[in-house]
Amino acid sequence: MREKNITVNIIDTGVGIEKKDIEKIFNIDQKTSFPGTDSEEGTGLGLILCTDMLALMGASLKVESEKGKGSRFFFELPLAE
Repeated sequence: MREKNITVNIIDTGVGIEKKDIEKIFNIDQKTSFPGTDSEEGTGLGLILCTDMLALMGASLKVESEKGKGSRFFFELPLAE
């Protein structure tokens, strides 16, 4: 039987992330908070927590982003039988 999966996408049209900074957003030891579209600030902790929770389920968080255009965060999970 072939396993069926669902892909979850979270897409925004925010400030985007430079390619050189994408790995930093998953590293708790590096400053990863960048001002948003309305100059709001965050801690960068949310993505780290999401990554850890997905790892417990056997999944990983992937990112596609373009500076000035926004980001796509996505992961894949198996569907229940």
